[in-house]
Order: sequence, then structure tokens, then C-alpha cells
Amino acid sequence: MELYHHGIKGMKWGIRRWQNEDGTRNAKGRKRYGEDRYKDYGDGRIEIKKGAKLQRIVFDKQTAKQNIKGQTYASIGKHDNNMYMNTLSKAGTSKVLNMTAKTTLKSPSTDEAASTFFKVLKNNPTALKEYKDAVSKNADYLPVNDDKKFKKHMDEIIKGNVSNKKDNGLNLDLYYLNANYLFVDDKNMPTAKKLFYQELKNKGYNMLRDDYDTVTNYGAVKSPIILLDEEASLSIESEKVVNKAMLKKASKYCNKYAKKGENCNKENNGKEDCSEQESSKKASRYMTAYAYQMDQPSTHKKADIYVMGVSELCALPDGQLLVLEREAFIPKIKIGAFCKCKLYLINPLNSEEFALKEKFSSDTPFLKKRLLAEWKTGLSLSKRSFANYEGMCLGPKLEDGSQVVILLSDSQDQYAGVLKDWFKTIVIRKE
Repeated sequence: MELYHHGIKGMKWGIRRWQNEDGTRNAKGRKRYGEDRYKDYGDGRIEIKKGAKLQRIVFDKQTAKQNIKGQTYASIGKHDNNMYMNTLSKAGTSKVLNMTAKTTLKSPSTDEAASTFFKVLKNNPTALKEYKDAVSKNADYLPVNDDKKFKKHMDEIIKGNVSNKKDNGLNLDLYYLNANYLFVDDKNMPTAKKLFYQELKNKGYNMLRDDYDTVTNYGAVKSPIILLDEEASLSIESEKVVNKAMLKKASKYCNKYAKKGENCNKENNGKEDCSEQESSKKASRYMTAYAYQMDQPSTHKKADIYVMGVSELCALPDGQLLVLEREAFIPKIKIGAFCKCKLYLINPLNSEEFALKEKFSSDTPFLKKRLLAEWKTGLSLSKRSFANYEGMCLGPKLEDGSQVVILLSDSQDQYAGVLKDWFKTIVIRKE
């Protein structure tokens, strides 16, 4: 009996044919797995070659044929495919469609898309009214919905100032994010979207970058796309129900990506060497600063340990933020320690921006905050309820639409045999 080992011609020990040392694909690997068939320029322009493989996550019971009509959303490449699989899919109910580009796909830059869209609004009163009504209807979910600024923005459109990057001091592309979000629902502004898509087709484009997802909803995705006419652009190769193994694989990739981003920030110490940092840099034009004012301290007594500030933030699905303000007072003898917590709701998307170079003053446009709940815990001879809440996340959504919020206070390994780990739940009722 003889045993033979067969390798691959040209293979050498420790040398990867398709990958770099960090696990990313090299040029040969990108070609082998079809990742050389698309290019993202970073400004909204994406080119996808004929024959490239794309993916779409389907949430409902529609068949593949039903999902290949008109506008549709898709992703390309290992990274985005895994991100959407992990974020949007549910085992046993969601489907993944594997598709192939029937022709070369091109998208305009964000600047060109924005100026084209607003020019359509300027030239068509019906489209302009649809846009205005859709923004008003979906105000809570939009990136830019400040009433005063939006009115100025509408005035600029009517005047024909739609080609400038700046609109009353605000980046015009930011307002385009409103429209980009509204495209998802055909009912929002049918005339405006139809005319806009036709203008893009006249310019030789057959898709858009989904700008909203790159900077808001999912953030970590790089090249999400909107096909203007899926039937003419794609052919469906396979349709498969998402299973637990597929979700596990996607989750593993996303966790590894998140960890890699953390290591990148530590190792580079401010250098722009990592793709995650580059992606953040590209999205910086969409980032905005806001001023938040803390409540005043409730005590000025001498303390052994005293901390006061915002201990945690939590984003709600509609773009609003939960802010946990915490004041913890611990005297030297420990007895008499207390922790006051206040949970506020703020809406940065509907607030005035703050320039970081400016100093705080009486005219500073601080975020408006609404108190949702407040509570106090303490340490006395008879009561040991002290809890320094520093963790917060969303819990389940109730049948009536109310949102459960879960808060956590750890005991520092049950410090001194006195402290305990605490969980607290708060229900935010749907208004």
C-alpha cells in the first residue's frame, strides 16, 4: 500500500495563492472570485462590469420573478453581501437572490445625482410638491428636516440654484440624502422619482449608489446600489432560503470586521492606512456636530469619588437618540453614596448644527431634550440599591409599538461584597 499527496502546481508552503497575509484578497484572488469586476470611486460613482455577481436579500414571500421588476436594491462583493446578510436576514423566512449583471452598470457621483434631482424638481411643480409632502410625512426618519433650513432649501430650488454644492451654507448632498431615503417607497414621490430616473438614463446611467445606507442605516456597507431597471440589468441565477449556517457565517465575518476596525485605530494612531478609516473619511462630509447641555449637579459635597456626565447613548430606529445622564456621589465612608440617572430623548436630525470652532455661549443652539425617566439609587445602612448605570441597549418591541430599553450596572466584581449587578428595563410608549 502506498500513500501519495497531490498539491497544486506552483504551490509553496506558507504562501497563499488568493489572499494577502491579512486575509484580504490579492489581485489574483479578486479576479478568481469576480471582485475585479467592479470599481467604487468613493464619490458615488460605481462601475460594475457585465457578468459580475450581485446579491439581494428578499424579506417577503415574493418569487424571484416578482423581485426582478423596476427599481430594486442589491449589493456586490463579499463585504457588503455579508453585512446585509447579517443585518437584514432571518433564518427560514428571508431569501437570498444570486444575480448576474446582464450589462455594464454605472452610477453618477453624489454631486451629479443631487443636482440632477433638484433640477427635476425645479422644472416640474408636481414633482416639487411631491418632494415637499414626502419630506413632511417622513420627517422623523430623515437626515435633514429642520423646518427653517428646509424652507430656504425649497426657495433655492425654485430660484434654480440647484447646481451649487452649497445651499444656504449646507451641503446640497445632505438634502439629497432625504430623497435617497424616500426612493425606497414608490408611493412617496412617484412623479419626481420617475422623471429623475429618466434623466439619469438619458445621461447613460442605469443605477445609483444607495448613499443613505453608506452613512446612516448600516454605515459599514461600502457600495450598496439601487438598480433603476432590474429586469434590463440583471438575471437571477439562484434563489435560496437563508438558513442558520449562512447567518452564522455572515455574523462571524461582521464580528471580525468590527474587531479589525478597532485594531486598525489602535495600531495606526491617527494614520489613514486602513480601509475603514478611509471609508470614514469619505463619509465625513455627511457628519455634523451638535451641542448638548448637561443638567446641573445636585450636590457640591466633598466626595471620595464623584462622576457626572453622559454615561451612554443609544440610537432608536427613527434616528433619535436616548441619552443617559448619570451623577454618582461616593463619600469616603461609602455610606450615603448615591447615583442619580436621567434618561433623555433628543433628535439631532431635527436640530441646528454647531460649529466645533465656535465657543459655547448664551446663543449656542443646544439640542432640545425631553425627559423620559429619572431615578435614584443609594447606599445606606439598611438599603444597598446603589447602581451606577453605564450600559444601555434596545430590547424587544411590544405589540402596541412601544420600545423596551434595557440598562445595565455592573458591580465591579461585587465590590466589597456590597455591590450587585443590576438590570433595569424602561418602556417607551408609542405616541
